[in-house]
Amino acid sequence: MGILDELLNTFGGALGGNTGGGNSLLNIIMQMLGGPNSGGLQGLEKVFRDSGLKDQFDSWVSTGGNLPVSGDQMGSIFGDKLGDIARQLGVSEKEAADGLAGMFPQVVDKLTPDGQIPSSDQFAQEMDDLNSKLG
Repeated sequence: MGILDELLNTFGGALGGNTGGGNSLLNIIMQMLGGPNSGGLQGLEKVFRDSGLKDQFDSWVSTGGNLPVSGDQMGSIFGDKLGDIARQLGVSEKEAADGLAGMFPQVVDKLTPDGQIPSSDQFAQEMDDLNSKLG
């Protein structure tokens, strides 16, 4: 099973057509991870480490259980970007932060199935494949 299939299976119940649905949030997360200035998973790892959430991020990458992160923690990490995300989803900033907190650990977990962050080239290829399939 490919990464896209795993992500879609994980968030299948949240992929409805409403603007605040999981598909919209999944698309936003994929854009955040795969955008030209995102730094990919390595960039995200640095952001979480610098924010004092090293243990959480490491648990998402590892093959063990995922430690939770709160909406408040996500809000502090993404700061002003959270307002943009909320507007794209048509929800409040709190709802956007809570959605990111619920989805980010699982997305990172699925993108690191071997318990390691893939190389930049491998990750870029995976993101290209995912983005083309997600539209």
